[in-house]
Order: sequence, then structure tokens, then C-alpha cells
Amino acid sequence: MECSPGCPRFLLGDGVCYEACNTKACQNDGGDCCFESAVTQEFELSSWGGGAAEVLPDMSIPLERFVGRKNRLIAGILLTQTRMKTGACSAEKSTIFPASWNLQRLFEGAFLQRFLGDETGDAGDAGETGGGSRFSSLYEECLTEVSSTDPFGVDAVFLPAAALYDPTVKIADHYSPTTTDANIFNGGGLPYAFRHLETGSDRGLDGFHAFFDINFSNERAMKVWNSLLQGFYFDSVTKDVQLTFVTYNGHTSSFCSTAVTFSFEESGTIMMSHHVNAFSSAVYSSSDDFVRLCLEVAFMVMCVVSLGSEMSEIVVTKIETGKFSTYFASLWNYIDIANLLLFFYSAALWVGYVRALSFYSPQERWEVLKSLQSEGNFMELQEADAKQFLNFLEDTKELVEYRARQNFVNGVALLLVILRLLKNLDFQPRLGLVTRTLQVIPTQVFFP
Repeated sequence: MECSPGCPRFLLGDGVCYEACNTKACQNDGGDCCFESAVTQEFELSSWGGGAAEVLPDMSIPLERFVGRKNRLIAGILLTQTRMKTGACSAEKSTIFPASWNLQRLFEGAFLQRFLGDETGDAGDAGETGGGSRFSSLYEECLTEVSSTDPFGVDAVFLPAAALYDPTVKIADHYSPTTTDANIFNGGGLPYAFRHLETGSDRGLDGFHAFFDINFSNERAMKVWNSLLQGFYFDSVTKDVQLTFVTYNGHTSSFCSTAVTFSFEESGTIMMSHHVNAFSSAVYSSSDDFVRLCLEVAFMVMCVVSLGSEMSEIVVTKIETGKFSTYFASLWNYIDIANLLLFFYSAALWVGYVRALSFYSPQERWEVLKSLQSEGNFMELQEADAKQFLNFLEDTKELVEYRARQNFVNGVALLLVILRLLKNLDFQPRLGLVTRTLQVIPTQVFFP
């Protein structure tokens, strides 16, 4: 897809100015050509001290970024980190045997001292100070099960040892110079780079977020990524980091949610898991969908009739035998009712999905970050827009879960339909043999 002849959209904003892309339709190569030549798009002119005017690109116009050239990236890519508090390492993790075992005292006491040639040591004292205390100096702190919300890292722009260090940038221009709040500055007077976002929501939106905006140029994206590395976004108390983004494919009218989670294990390994889920945004929008709707209504009417037939059979059984238990003595009746209930549950999930989709309102972009051109404090969030974007991601997750749950229910219901089909084929001698075998299996296996 080209925004101008000879200019594919994936070339926009890569840090190089291409002449074919230096057009208004291509937003002057996504901003790459704004400082190379005169531009025709709308811009602001700012002048200080009577100097030459500086041309500033309009960063509020969303750029188009694509994954796989056909899937448009919505807003940007989000990194979310979960961190844990640290505490003293427990003895159970540092010893071979639990402290309650007498064998522990034996091995750490007299036996070990004799092995080392120390005949004068006291076995009891060795046992008391053995285990975790013997190795505590090697590894004093371990991760606990308590989540941490404390700020961490350091803004690499102000860290002399970092490659991003810029002595011309002043801390006071990006952080309050008068505050002594421990949540802003560390003990060395340098500002923390990463802070926990508290949304006050119960939807799981809180966390240490880092955001890559679709309006980032290639140079800006690399600068932000290096600020994460040089500012110690990944450290020893990181539990997991999740990368999340949503794309939209206009050809298929479908959204795709991608989540990649990196889990930092206690052993030092990093485990990676991913979930890629797509769902359609076009329901009942074509003539084919209208036909499907009619079939769905007809199917649900059949399910209601079938359920009524089962209820009638229960009543007839009670009248003929005087008790309901006769009906429930057959495994096939359980399968019939379970199958019908699953059909109704699947229909309820579909209605919930369609309803949730009607409230689903993605935007091309949110102003998640306060500035895309700041020289420091790159990850400062515009909280109102950041929360809207996080809610959009959570809405997307809920739609994906609706579809996944319905697919699972439909799969189980299909298996029960096959069993019900075998039941109805009982009249045929050969197939009836299979049916009667399945019927006696429960009584033979569980009640021999």
C-alpha cells in the first residue's frame, strides 16, 4: 500500500528522507523530511530571540505503521513490567534437607567436621548455624511473593556512565527541582526513570509501563529503547515483562491481539510465551451474515423444542414409573441435557460478544506520552490518555476471551452431538453395537 506513487507506507518515519515520500499525503515521510526541505503540510512556526524560525512537524497526526504490511498497528506497542519485593532468603531454599530433619544436623555437624579434619568443633553448634546461615553472605536477598510498586531505574540522560548522557539537559527542566520526594529522586539525587501507574481500576491496568508510539521516528524509538537498557528497566527483581499490541486488517475487518510474556525464573532462565488471537469486527454486516443470522435463530428454536421434549420425557417418566430417577438412570439422557445447555451457553456468549463489540471504540492513536520530543523523562505519561489506551487493550482482551470461551464450548458441544448421533443410530444392528457398548461402559468400569 502506497501513500504516494513510489512510496510504500513502511518507509515512513524510518529516519531517512525519501523524495517520493516527501508529500503531504505521506506526511513528509512521516516527519523524516520536515527538516530537509520546505514542506506543504500544516506546521507551526516558532521563533526565539529573533532567530530563524524552526519548522516543527505536526505530531498529532497519526502515522500508519504496519505489521506484515496489511495489519495496521493501533496506537503503539506497550511494555508492562511486574516486579517483586526482596527479602532474606529462607533456609529451606539454602539447605539440602529441611531444618526439622535430624539428618540435617548430622551432616552439617559432626560428620562434616570429621570430613574436614576438624575434631574439636561442636556438632550441635554446627547444626544450629548450618543451612541457610552458612551461605547467607553469598546471596543475602531473594524475591518474595509481594508485588513491588516502588520506582526504580535511573533516567539515562542524566547518568554520566550512560551513552545517552547529555550534560546540556537540565534535570530541573523535566523534574521538579524543589521536591525531595523519594518517589522522584534516588539517594544519589538522580531521577527515577520508571514509576508504577495506579489507575484505581480492578481490570489489571496497573504496572510499570513503557510505550512506543506509532509517531516515533526510527531514531526516537531507538533512543527510547536505549533509555530502557541504560536506565536498568530490566534488573534482578523483574518478575515478568509483557509486550502487547493490537493490529487491524481492513481487508478482513478483523482485529488481532498479540501478547508476548517474558518470565524471569528464579533459576536465571527466561521463559517466553505468546498469545496471538484474532476476532472479526464485522458481524451481521453482509447478506451472507443475514443468512447466518436466520440459521442461528432457526437452530436456537430447535434447541428450545429439544429442551421441551426432554422436559416432557422427564414428566412422562415420572407419571409412568412414579419417580424421576428412572429418567436419570440412563447416561444418554445426561448427554442430551448437557448438550442442549452447552448450546444455550454458547448462544449467550455470542450475544455477549456482539454486545461488547458494539461498545468497542478503538482510535488510531492516543496521546499516551506527554511528549514525543522531550530530551529527558521519556516515559512521562499523559495519565488520562494512558488509561484510555489501557482500557482499550483490556476491552480487546475481553473480546478475545469471549471468542476463545465460545470456541471451547462449541468444541465440547460437537463431541456430545456425535455421541447423541450414535444413540439415534441404535436401530442399525452394527452401529447399535457401538451404542450399546458405550452405554454399558460406565456401569462396567465404575460399578463392576
